[in-house]
Amino acid sequence: MVGVIVYIYFLVLGFLYADLLFKDKAIFTKAWIGGIFGNLILMAGIVPLSFVCGFNIISHLLLIVIAALPYVIVSIRKKELCIIQNKKLAVNTDLKGGEMNLKLFLCLVLPVAAVICILMF
Repeated sequence: MVGVIVYIYFLVLGFLYADLLFKDKAIFTKAWIGGIFGNLILMAGIVPLSFVCGFNIISHLLLIVIAALPYVIVSIRKKELCIIQNKKLAVNTDLKGGEMNLKLFLCLVLPVAAVICILMF
């Protein structure tokens, strides 16, 4: 069960990176690229840490922290930049469009995540 939670964490982290890097792309593209980013971070990121710490809980916990650091740093810098320039972040006020994007996102992600969770069990 913990493996599924860790996997979902990396998928969400991948989606956050994809949203950060591809703001102007469609939700389908962001979902696809985010899934690839999340899988890539999980599969390739654990290897160097496993050489140092061994393939155990410590290496996984280190990867969870290290993988999120660039996103956190970039998010903090963006907020500082906006405060310094006295500009507000652009917020989408179109609720209908936002709800539609969320529905499309969930329709894409939930079936794939369900199949992967079933296969992990």
